[in-house]
Order: sequence, then structure tokens, then C-alpha cells
Amino acid sequence: PTPQPLRPDNPAKRKVIEDAIKNYLEMDIIEPSRSPTAAAIVIVRQNGKNRF
Repeated sequence: PTPQPLRPDNPAKRKVIEDAIKNYLEMDIIEPSRSPTAAAIVIVRQNGKNRF
């Protein structure tokens, strides 16, 4: 993978991201990682709400 700088998110999207990650961690869908690579997060506006 090619390293890319972090892209800034507005506070509303940042809250959606943090809430979703917290929820996925609690449900054991994802697990913490210390990998040097990361995938970009895409937030989509659907039915008037921001979603992953």
C-alpha cells in the first residue's frame, strides 16, 4: 500500500466515525490494531444521515 496523509474530517463526520468504531469494537466486529498501514474511511450521506 502507498502511504497517504490523513485527511481532515469535519466534526459531524468525525463523530459518526468515532461512534461507529466504538460500536463495532463493542460488538467484536473489529479489533484494535497497531498496523503501520490503514484504509481510508468513506462516509456517505444516505437518507439524510451520514453512514459508513
